[in-house]
Amino acid sequence: MRWKKVIIFNVIVTISLLFLLPGFGNCTQKIQVKVEPASLLLGTFYRGADIKVMGSVPAGSDVVVRFMGIKKDLHLKKKGKVLGLLWMNLDTFVFKGIPNVCLIYSNKQLASGSREASGSSNDAWRLSLEALESQIDIEPEPKDKTFLVKELVKMKKLEGLYVENSEGVKVTQKGGDIEPFEAHVKVPSSLTPGNYAVEVYALADGNITGSKVIPIEAKLVGLPAFLYKMAFKHALLYGVLATIVAILGGLLMGLIFGAGKGAH
Repeated sequence: MRWKKVIIFNVIVTISLLFLLPGFGNCTQKIQVKVEPASLLLGTFYRGADIKVMGSVPAGSDVVVRFMGIKKDLHLKKKGKVLGLLWMNLDTFVFKGIPNVCLIYSNKQLASGSREASGSSNDAWRLSLEALESQIDIEPEPKDKTFLVKELVKMKKLEGLYVENSEGVKVTQKGGDIEPFEAHVKVPSSLTPGNYAVEVYALADGNITGSKVIPIEAKLVGLPAFLYKMAFKHALLYGVLATIVAILGGLLMGLIFGAGKGAH
């Protein structure tokens, strides 16, 4: 019986110490999240999607909602003029750990500047696009690394794949111990199939007090799914069909635009 009492005592002490740790209780209580739709269907008529993120956070919290893709290496070629005349590929760079999508919505402007200016303990800055830029490594490392990283982020912004919206989250009701929030995340039409995550953070004084991560899958359906399956699992048949479609398309264009025209 004595050893049972010892085990029970140790369990009680461990649980008590966990709740005394800074931020432990805050990270697990009073934050609820619901995401609609639960998955994204990339069909023939897919033109982007609107993901509704709603829930509640502790009263007085700031809210950050992020739609993130899995980080992967990105291979890009740098172009330049040779002999001042011809544009050619000069170098190949590998951008390490780049999320293909990074959509950041918040109810206020995230901290900006630098890690030193924002404070190394400031979590709000770590959730920003500026922080993402600082984390990107390039191999081999070029002399103009900062310029290339900024150009990459600029390109992603133009494609709608990187967004930072400081007015994208609305706290819909003030007062009480918890406050409901809502955000509409605009997912671009160029989204590729794969696994993504909706991340929700509650912050107080710039530091995270609670978080939730909801996985969400984007999958091909209908004709795009059929063509993808054909291309990767029946490559020979896909090539034959593509050739036939191209020939028929050419003949059809000839009939349409060449009708009524005589030989020259």
